[in-house]
Amino acid sequence: MEYLLSKFLKKEPKKEVTLEDLQAVLLRTQSPIKKFNTTKGDYNEVYPKIYVGDWNTAKNLNLLLSLGITHVVNAAQGVGFGMVDTNEHFYHPVNIRYMGLAVCDDSNVAINEYFESVSNFIDDALLQKGTVLIHCIMGISRSATIAIAYLMIKKKFRAKEALEKVKKARDIRPNDGFLKQLAQLDNDRLQNTFDH
Repeated sequence: MEYLLSKFLKKEPKKEVTLEDLQAVLLRTQSPIKKFNTTKGDYNEVYPKIYVGDWNTAKNLNLLLSLGITHVVNAAQGVGFGMVDTNEHFYHPVNIRYMGLAVCDDSNVAINEYFESVSNFIDDALLQKGTVLIHCIMGISRSATIAIAYLMIKKKFRAKEALEKVKKARDIRPNDGFLKQLAQLDNDRLQNTFDH
């Protein structure tokens, strides 16, 4: 019935997104040439007023101020290997708002638990004319996943579009578990549009 209705409306039924679809987008989308400067950090603006970067960028307060960063999302909050030990106190002297997510870069981690709350934090920052840095250790998996989820939830991108947008701005490689969760987010959102 849905198929016939979509034909009648001259629209193809929207196809669910798979892990393989998102992997294909990563493979075919060209990233910018990397201009790495160890003293400055490694970051890229992936959407107006949203940067994705590494831990060096996150810890360089002068750099953050020069970029106009008003809000930081640490997608690797914690102490130890693969984590970045910043918190709201670290940014308090420069008046930067902070949100930390204790997420390991592991395909079994449910990063999707944070999608809604972190998207609200980023959206509030942009509504206040702020600029956001989303970071993890290298700025390629956890922070990229958060940026993509934000574009999907608040800017209504489909998963493939959001992934392509971020990949064109920065060399990213979210792990397969995170890609599956982004595909699931896309499919859930697609299902909700059919249900309403």
